[in-house]
Amino acid sequence: MILTAILNLFYAFVSLIAGLFSSLSDVTLPAGVASAIATASGYYASLNAYLPLDTAITIVAFDVIFETAYFVYKMIRWAYQKVPMIN
Repeated sequence: MILTAILNLFYAFVSLIAGLFSSLSDVTLPAGVASAIATASGYYASLNAYLPLDTAITIVAFDVIFETAYFVYKMIRWAYQKVPMIN
């Protein structure tokens, strides 16, 4: 019974938010922005034929995650060594 009440409250909240957004007018992009997106997608398609950009972005993301984890490890080790009487 409590779970049903919580789910009903959640449903009412989501319905309220959806109702607020649906009452707004449609948003359209200016013609210049749409043209820029179309041009950029053409450049992306031609470059992606030679260099798979999705793979390159994934590799860079993994590298950034690894470097961040190594930096955090070094900071934890530094803080650990600053505590007196711990070698």
